[in-house]
Amino acid sequence: MEKQAKEYQVIVEKNLLEKTAGAVGGAAVAAIGTAGQAANRLKAILGKAVNRQDSGKSSTSPAATQDDPVERLKKLKQMFEAGLITQGEFDTKKAEILSSI
Repeated sequence: MEKQAKEYQVIVEKNLLEKTAGAVGGAAVAAIGTAGQAANRLKAILGKAVNRQDSGKSSTSPAATQDDPVERLKKLKQMFEAGLITQGEFDTKKAEILSSI
């Protein structure tokens, strides 16, 4: 009788471990899926930012664009809208650009 009780206990513990492992595995798969979705969103945002930048290129030289405060502000705004910089970083850099005018 005691042998049967131990065998039953082993079976119960095995089932419990399998269920726990399944739940943990499911949570891991969900977390990986969420991370993948975030990476895909970031990729899409960066792609849009690059496309906007490419479509907005003018015939001015890169050096002239870097020195032009209006162009710098436009690029800064694009970076903010794409989620690449925070509101605080945007405000700080904007103030810096405006103070150099």
